[in-house]
Amino acid sequence: MKQIHSRFFHGLLLLVFFLGHTQCSLGQRTTGELNSSKEKKQANFQFPYTLQEPDKVFKLPNKLVEISGLSLSDNPQYLVAVQDEDGIVFLINKATGEVEETIPFGKTGDYEGIEMVGADVYIVKSSGKIYAVKDAGQESRVITKYKTPLNKEFDVEGLTYDSKSNALLLACKGQPDALEEETQFAKAIYAFQLDSMVFDSIPVVIFDQQEILTYFETHPPLIKTKKDGSTEELAPKKIECHPSAMAIHPLDGNYYICSSKGKTLFVLSPEGKLLHIEKLSKKVHPQPEGIVIDKDGTLFISSEGDEDRKARISVFNYPISVR
Repeated sequence: MKQIHSRFFHGLLLLVFFLGHTQCSLGQRTTGELNSSKEKKQANFQFPYTLQEPDKVFKLPNKLVEISGLSLSDNPQYLVAVQDEDGIVFLINKATGEVEETIPFGKTGDYEGIEMVGADVYIVKSSGKIYAVKDAGQESRVITKYKTPLNKEFDVEGLTYDSKSNALLLACKGQPDALEEETQFAKAIYAFQLDSMVFDSIPVVIFDQQEILTYFETHPPLIKTKKDGSTEELAPKKIECHPSAMAIHPLDGNYYICSSKGKTLFVLSPEGKLLHIEKLSKKVHPQPEGIVIDKDGTLFISSEGDEDRKARISVFNYPISVR
């Protein structure tokens, strides 16, 4: 009787081991297949917009001549915006481009990015300081300031919300002595966790010039159109990324980063792989400082104005054929 029990017990152990090993192998294959599918999708990435031909253009009032940040509102009829100097949130009608409401939140300052998460609005200064406006649409709104290890040398200009990690992402235009040694000669994107309201000093993405040079080993050069209509091929070493705005595409999770200097848009995967570089027309995008993408893929890019030119928001519909 003992021998039968022993054989049964050993057989059961072998069966459990075999099933566990089989499930583990299947799991490994599934993960491998997912990674392969992701790599294939990235390799076949097709940029879906024609940024030389906006579907709509909204000319903005003088109080938004230095528009520096753009986001979606919790009300689907509106965008929210901030401008460089005044501590004011602007609610802009998506259909008309009209400013319909303003919400004060702070004194004069260098405000560079804005993001609305639920009923709360977050604004970042170039120094990395974050303003959190709780229940922004209510008279009882509460404003809290959060300091980060960043400073003016980092020159934070891009701000967006990552729903997967429940964090704000801050894109830095500057290249100071970085928080991490490996980022000293690169552009970095940092995360500010909204669960804990804590800044993460380890960058989410590090992006350097070598990424651009590697990209052009397998992609055609960018073409710049001059004022007289003639074209010029741009050397890869002359193309640099100086983030002025950032958004996450809701349909594929990729990062869209505007570089006002150089009039260029970069598309990165969430892992930091450079997928696409698009040259922006100076005529259409004189000074691109804000970007946001709606749930249906509609792309909004804002450009600052000057004494001779109104600030604007250019709207680009997401092609039906890509959906």
